[in-house]
Amino acid sequence: MALIQQLVDEGCELPKIYLACGTEDSLIGPNRAYRDLFREKGYDLTYYEGPGTHSWDFWDQEIKKVLDWLPLNDVNQGATSGSVGA
Repeated sequence: MALIQQLVDEGCELPKIYLACGTEDSLIGPNRAYRDLFREKGYDLTYYEGPGTHSWDFWDQEIKKVLDWLPLNDVNQGATSGSVGA
């Protein structure tokens, strides 16, 4: 959480974040805390929670949403293999 505050304090461009968690996952509490912190700090956050545990069953479904969310068709967004070592 200290890194989040440091980025805000330094005026860094904040990354977009996708966060998802199953409602039966033992990590639902910490995920909700991070969700609230990201929103409070002004992050562009996409958050999802739904039925599921900390398991591949949950993530097999969720990864499809993540792939749709990623800016894969926008070559001007994010790092690519071409920017390594640049």
